Amino acid sequence: MFVDSQSPTGTAGDIIITSPRVTLDNQGLLNAQSASGNGGDINIPTDLLLLRRGAQFSTTAGTALTGGNGGNINIDVLGKNLYFAWMSAHIN
Repeated sequence: MFVDSQSPTGTAGDIIITSPRVTLDNQGLLNAQSASGNGGDINIPTDLLLLRRGAQFSTTAGTALTGGNGGNINIDVLGKNLYFAWMSAHIN
């Protein structure tokens, strides 16, 4: 699932997923990105979050020349069931 802005000043939209159970599997991807504005936020309120087999979520914004801030990733796991095969963060 993607939201993308290619506008010089546009902000990518937000991704909001509300479900009792969220599973991202087999290299599934949630991505909120912008070419030069701010990246959108990803919000996931859920009871169970499962990421596996290369699944990931990310926010990206701009380049060194165009600027922009990456969006926030907010995970509210109500049932406190959170499973990751691995987790990493990358900042340029």
